[in-house]
Amino acid sequence: MSDLHQASFEWATRPADERFATLPDMWLATRQSWENATQSNVALHRLEAIVADNNQIKLRMPGADDPLTFNNWSMSQFAQRIRVPMDVLSDLTPSTARTVINEKLNRSKDNNSQVYYDCTTNRIRAFTSQEYGRCANHEVIKALMDLPGTWTNPPARPVSTESPGVRKATQDDVDRCGIVHPSLGIKVGDSIIDAGLYAGDRDMFAFMVNPERRIKDGTDEGLCRGFFVRNSEVGNAMFDLCTFLFRALCGNHIVWGVEDVHRLKVKHIGRGTRSRILEGIDTELNNYVNASTEQEDAFIRKAKKKEIAENVDDIVDLFYHDKELLTKKEVEGSFELAVQ
Repeated sequence: MSDLHQASFEWATRPADERFATLPDMWLATRQSWENATQSNVALHRLEAIVADNNQIKLRMPGADDPLTFNNWSMSQFAQRIRVPMDVLSDLTPSTARTVINEKLNRSKDNNSQVYYDCTTNRIRAFTSQEYGRCANHEVIKALMDLPGTWTNPPARPVSTESPGVRKATQDDVDRCGIVHPSLGIKVGDSIIDAGLYAGDRDMFAFMVNPERRIKDGTDEGLCRGFFVRNSEVGNAMFDLCTFLFRALCGNHIVWGVEDVHRLKVKHIGRGTRSRILEGIDTELNNYVNASTEQEDAFIRKAKKKEIAENVDDIVDLFYHDKELLTKKEVEGSFELAVQ
């Protein structure tokens, strides 16, 4: 049993314009971003760096009407492809940086680069190899929208009192959390904000729980199902699906008492990336959300009744001599604690 902090990190660090109240809202934003973008395969020696009027480095590319600008992420990818450390470029004057970049481009034999950019802003979103396998964020989000059952993004406390969208929690909000931490969870009347769904120019992240289908493990509340999903269509992160059972959730999205963690990770490499990701969601996640609680309940009941040994000597034989899982002192100490 452990705690998971990924959702809490997202809650604490995402800016306001990357936070969404619902999956449909996030889907619309990521779909629009996808439709505005295009990708182009390029040979590096055909590119040219220029310095704009505002001393900003831009890139001339065959087929593009206007020079393209970078964001911080795409600039770091570009620097890696031309093999110039990003911190070195950052320390140069714009004119010197242009000279260094063009020297590298002119000498490059790289014909395997790909530029992914927004056609409405002429801003480069990603600079990768042509082997990069892109799976759209909006497609991942749509797969989450199509999941059967009651899945929701639990609310959280505001990161600051000035956060937009702050309101008072209702009983429905508390129920959406699944099982709340007895002292740290959201309570009726607390200040809350919609959380758990994030998307920006680098990636998307979703934290969802099912408050209705609980696993009976002998405690009053039982265990809830939950999952994290991360994806990036610009090479910032691999696809990562993490499913788990949890005992409680606090107001800053730390997930407490986590058990039965399973992960599916897919690197964005090759033409089959998109199908591997979407098929993974269809099989792994749908099987998880459709799983009957009865089977898990029965497994827990059986485990509670299972007798693994009659006395401390047998315990030592099992965990020390046979399986070598613990030291003899640790086995004996565990047995004494259990008796107490």
